[in-house]
Amino acid sequence: WRLLNLIAAFVASLLWTKMLGMRLLGQFALAAAFFLAFRPTLNCFGLGQVPILLLLLLSAGLSLYLHGQKGNAGFMFALAVAIKLTPLVVIIPFFVWRDWKVLRCITLWEIFILGALSVFNGPGTLSLYFLHVLPSMTHRMIDVQNLNLNTAIQVIWYRSSQGTPSIGLLCAGNLASILVLGYAGWLSRLNRMEPLGDHQRLSVVAIFLLLSCCVAPVSWRYSYVMSAPALLIFGKKVWEGRSNGMEMALLLAFLIEISTDRFSSLAIDTGLPFFGYLAVMTPLLGISLGIMELHRLRLERGKGHSIASPALLETL
Repeated sequence: WRLLNLIAAFVASLLWTKMLGMRLLGQFALAAAFFLAFRPTLNCFGLGQVPILLLLLLSAGLSLYLHGQKGNAGFMFALAVAIKLTPLVVIIPFFVWRDWKVLRCITLWEIFILGALSVFNGPGTLSLYFLHVLPSMTHRMIDVQNLNLNTAIQVIWYRSSQGTPSIGLLCAGNLASILVLGYAGWLSRLNRMEPLGDHQRLSVVAIFLLLSCCVAPVSWRYSYVMSAPALLIFGKKVWEGRSNGMEMALLLAFLIEISTDRFSSLAIDTGLPFFGYLAVMTPLLGISLGIMELHRLRLERGKGHSIASPALLETL
């Protein structure tokens, strides 16, 4: 399993470097080193978790999507969602882009996979998962090692990293997560005749994978493997000098937060709210970084539209 994860991380890094146009051997070596040395990746190796395999499936699906093979891409996305529901957020960009073909492929493959699971395991297995396992994930003790928006809201509200959250606060956290994804989808929408290149599509989907880590009901450190593509894109921008000071500061702070569990350990050992606040900064930083980048991408599309429209009108 560890060997499979190692190969999956290596292939995922290869796919992303190719999709981002990083053709030089040195660029690929740096990207592969980042994917393999990323703290969540190392946690996956140590704990035997599945997010690296999910990342490979999603990366392969995106590569197929960019090559026009939407049926095969839909299968890859559906398979990832069948393993774990978190990758389901990839449908949001396709929905706001009105790419009905790939959404139809994902839906049909998902129905086929669920049907196969019911045939081999019986409907009781799916009922157990959807009616008991999923609801229980939203009713948990406060745990600063669960790096999601819900935990951050609970710790900030209670000024404590211990205890059981109220139903009202859980609902508020879930509503905040939905609003984050809704606002991200609104920023990703396309107006008539707005240009959207492959690089922007990759950036948007990568940011949604980052946001999925931040708002998922259960998001341990190893789950943030899914944020690696977005961090690679942000790092590429910094390298090319296309990033401002705020983006660089958020990126650096996020990398520090996700690379250490010292703050969460201190919060658990001492019970002091200060360390609890520091421990739950990871999802807040990730959301801020993702929303800021989506806003920048939207401004770029608007400028491209304003430049292209006069030429198109003249042609017409």
